[in-house]
Amino acid sequence: MHETPSDAVEKAYLLYRGLEHEKVLRLVPADMTSKQLPAYMDDVAEAIYSKAMGYSFFSEALTNHIGDLATRYEYEELWQLHSSHESFMDDCINYVISLYSNHSIELFDTVDHSLDQSKVKQTPWQNCCDRFVRCKEKAKEKCIKRCRDEKYLGKITFSDELRRSFDEFILIVKHDFGFLPYYCHE
Repeated sequence: MHETPSDAVEKAYLLYRGLEHEKVLRLVPADMTSKQLPAYMDDVAEAIYSKAMGYSFFSEALTNHIGDLATRYEYEELWQLHSSHESFMDDCINYVISLYSNHSIELFDTVDHSLDQSKVKQTPWQNCCDRFVRCKEKAKEKCIKRCRDEKYLGKITFSDELRRSFDEFILIVKHDFGFLPYYCHE
């Protein structure tokens, strides 16, 4: 589902760290919302601002995710959502993978509805929701094993971890379905 221009304007946020709120309010246009971010969001915000993640799909998804969180919760409540940078990074990676799965399922539903159901007994993507759940579980297991095996390397940047986790998930999806249901442009 694509946003209309008016939706995009309503979701325009200035997400900031380290500035006094009064100074930010003087800099922000009247039709823009400003919210201070908890420190655990720094790595993700930095990856969005630096455009270091690769796919534009990632930046758009994570900007919307952080904007939605900022809309739903006050600053103090945001602090209580996650206990660490790692917890929030895992949440963001899961969000991006879930969004990819949802886009793919929407495409399957569109194709499924366009087929003449009297001539088709079973489509090859029937039960695709369950298949995506299994793919996510396999990817998560591989990610946990990889992180455990590579712990000696130290902290990996969020953009690298997102890209590696997403690519791992995509390989599993491609193997399971035999093709990529939804293609993300870099």
